[in-house]
Amino acid sequence: MVRFENADDTKQIADDTKQIADDTKQIEDDTKQIEDHTKQKKRRQSSWDPNSVGLGLGYFERANLTL
Repeated sequence: MVRFENADDTKQIADDTKQIADDTKQIEDDTKQIEDHTKQKKRRQSSWDPNSVGLGLGYFERANLTL
């Protein structure tokens, strides 16, 4: 009887270890995805041009409203 319990325990440990490995892989994948999104967001922010025509027109529209 003890042999079977040890075998069951060993299988349970192996299953738990595989689950932990799977969870760790999922966390790594999620972390990489977050890093990729952060890089893309920074790229979009850094490409913002404060001298763009859209911002300039908005500035003049606001200036005309205050006159």
